[in-house]
Amino acid sequence: MKIAHEPFGRRGQSHFRGKRRSGQSIPATAAKIGTVPWVRVPAVKIAMVVWLAVAAAAVASGCGRGGGGPTRYTVTGMVTFQGQPVPYGRIDFEPDTEQGNSGPFGTAEIRQGRYTTARNRGVVGGPHLVRITGSDGVPLEVADEGSIDPRGMPLFPEYVEHVDLPHGNSTRDFDVPD
Repeated sequence: MKIAHEPFGRRGQSHFRGKRRSGQSIPATAAKIGTVPWVRVPAVKIAMVVWLAVAAAAVASGCGRGGGGPTRYTVTGMVTFQGQPVPYGRIDFEPDTEQGNSGPFGTAEIRQGRYTTARNRGVVGGPHLVRITGSDGVPLEVADEGSIDPRGMPLFPEYVEHVDLPHGNSTRDFDVPD
């Protein structure tokens, strides 16, 4: 094994990185203890380590888990049209800014008349505009595209209702008028 006392090879060559190539010299201290005390780490690796450390600190402090946003509540209920459950649809809860409410929208899919907002898709409570769309749920072939629309035919135009939701989990039924 050839041992050199200079830390780097010719100008522009990379330093020892732990792999011995034939004829490559390694520093004397590395030969003795198996490490290179002056290892240079490329800037990309340093940036990656710093980024990972920052990301780990953010996750540990609660960022990314919704900890910084407003408290959201689950709303469940039934949606009917002409006395029958709406087979397929969507219900959106929009905070009513004209009434002084703000925050993220809540949303849920309607299946067989029932809906439940997911915890991360719930409402903030207070005055809301509720927007409901519904369809018959019978898959419909779209002629121009040759695809299938699983929603089927709309049962009614978008229905909008003003409601005041509690600051807590709740149940709210909606009967869409003719």
